[in-house]
Amino acid sequence: MKQELNLPGQTYLVCLKNVRCGEGFYDAACYDFYLKRLCHSLDQFQVNLHAYCFLANEIYLLLTPGTPLGLAHLFDSLNSQYADYYNLRFERQTRKCHWRSTSILIHGDSLALDCQKYIETLPKSMGLVNHPGAHHWSSYCSNAFCVKSTWLTPHNGYRVFLQKKAHSLGAYRDYLEDRFAVGWVSYLTHKLQLGMPPGHCSKTWSVGSATRRQATSTCLH
Repeated sequence: MKQELNLPGQTYLVCLKNVRCGEGFYDAACYDFYLKRLCHSLDQFQVNLHAYCFLANEIYLLLTPGTPLGLAHLFDSLNSQYADYYNLRFERQTRKCHWRSTSILIHGDSLALDCQKYIETLPKSMGLVNHPGAHHWSSYCSNAFCVKSTWLTPHNGYRVFLQKKAHSLGAYRDYLEDRFAVGWVSYLTHKLQLGMPPGHCSKTWSVGSATRRQATSTCLH
């Protein structure tokens, strides 16, 4: 199977969806196993992890690979490791677990910071929790309260944000609390589903301009 090539040193928003692994994450032990395997594999495949959120059947990641095949090899390894764990623990003889990946290239620090916010506030925006910190399987507490993490690499957009703001971590939490512009989350989610890089960060987003751009693109094709 042809593997997707990525640009080394560029940041990607990634969604992994469970398409062939039973219940996905059945319980806390499943979440914990996958997260630890992810974190322990980052150096091996030369990938920096900036933000993450694990849901029952989906994983959202903000990553920067160091090699063209870093992400592809990382996901292949995680699929294999989780399949072995899942089949052994639940006494299954299923085919290799498969989490289908979709990734989009993220241009610029502002958009990368928006994607980090998108990831860390997903559990709240989906109505799963009342506060993003209540969802254990995300990078929210590490980035919002500077909880020490040996596997997270702060993205440049996040570092610049903290350098500019007084009481920086409080400002970051306030930034996460502020709602995105109307329609922007749907816009980013749609782009991620299509595998198409977004052309707007939340600051430059407007429903009208995006609609006109989409209509023009449709006419040209």
